[in-house]
Amino acid sequence: MLDFELLKMFITVAEQRHFSRAADILHLTQPTVSMRIRQLEEQIGVTLFERSPKRVELTPAGHIMLKHARDSVQSMEQALQDVERLSKEVTGELTIGASFTIGEYLLPYWIATFSELFPNVQIRVSIKNTNDIVQDVYDHLLDGGFVEGRVRRKDMQIKRFAEDDLVLVAGTTHPLAIYSTVQLEQLGRETWIVREPGSGTRSYSDQFMEQHDLEITKLFEFGSNQGVKEAVRAGLGLAILSKHVVSRELESGELRALHVIGEKFVRPLTIVERKGNVPSLAWEQLLHVAQSSVNPHKT
Repeated sequence: MLDFELLKMFITVAEQRHFSRAADILHLTQPTVSMRIRQLEEQIGVTLFERSPKRVELTPAGHIMLKHARDSVQSMEQALQDVERLSKEVTGELTIGASFTIGEYLLPYWIATFSELFPNVQIRVSIKNTNDIVQDVYDHLLDGGFVEGRVRRKDMQIKRFAEDDLVLVAGTTHPLAIYSTVQLEQLGRETWIVREPGSGTRSYSDQFMEQHDLEITKLFEFGSNQGVKEAVRAGLGLAILSKHVVSRELESGELRALHVIGEKFVRPLTIVERKGNVPSLAWEQLLHVAQSSVNPHKT
């Protein structure tokens, strides 16, 4: 394995194209730098620099090495920063918000993991619809928030961190429940169960209906995911909900998933913060837990 400091030395020489200038930056003598670069070349078995009295130039192998050395050093420095953050005692209070789907189905697991790592942080959670969470973050009532859907606020710091799969569901007695796959034309003149205005789920449903010019017979509006689920189960109509919300009902057979030909129901999950806000260490660590949970193969 190549020495981390040796890779940094190689990068400095490559950027300066000069051993003496690199030595000055590294606070080393020029012979020491030259010797260490020779050791690197011997270790990997290729010549990295074409040397001349006035300057040095990278060989083709040196150009390849430089790219990968930069990536390796950047990755290691990020790892060291993350470890350093973990080694610091994280205490205090954290007031966060989440829209309903995240707040009820994802956030509790994130907090459980976070609390095992940082038991001295007191967390307060506010669960509201997307618009209300965004406004509360803007009004300094929350340290930050997690919401579903796209947020278009130039006065806020918005970061997409995952995707949420949604599904069109029907009750077992609904006429369309006998189909596993339906066409858009079959959704016309149907009754729909929707969330309240300001909800990320409602925004997605409205966009879908408008985009496909669906003729809506009737809308029933509920202020919670649970209310929408129960209405669908009772046979009142169709709804689009996150798979996190209906996974148990789909597995038990209480609801039916309708796959619409040519359609993929997906929306972003978004972190919202105030612009210019300096995040607390506790908030940074909660973000790390959340992102690791939804993207387990990413660092």
